[in-house]
Amino acid sequence: MQKILCLAAAATLGCGRVAMADESTAAIRDFGLLGTWASYCSAGYDRREPGLRVAFGAPPDGPPTYTTAHAEDGITTTVHAAVLEAAPAGAGRLRLRLQITGGDRNGGPLPEPTTNPSEQEIDKVEGQGIRVVGLDPRFIQKCPE
Repeated sequence: MQKILCLAAAATLGCGRVAMADESTAAIRDFGLLGTWASYCSAGYDRREPGLRVAFGAPPDGPPTYTTAHAEDGITTTVHAAVLEAAPAGAGRLRLRLQITGGDRNGGPLPEPTTNPSEQEIDKVEGQGIRVVGLDPRFIQKCPE
């Protein structure tokens, strides 16, 4: 009997993770974020300014993905993360709870990799694009597919 209860609890936890991934994917999709957003796809892009690219993905077999690439002074830092949770945080804002899964800085390791969950907020303004709160003050546009 105890073994059956343990298996049922494990199945529930597994189903809970799948449900959370599905809800997060739906929130990202409903917010219109799936795809790539970048400074180089934005009107008035100036190559002399730091570059920013953000990509949201929805793999069929796991949680949604969130990747940022920030280039400044010839150094590009890329961070890959799994979206543990995505939920509205007011009008035009989505709050993400992220788990970093990897990344690099100019091909080398991240300077201070962290595996603790963290939060990131995305502002969206029609006609202007999205802004990654706290990372870059500019709004970036969605790139053509």
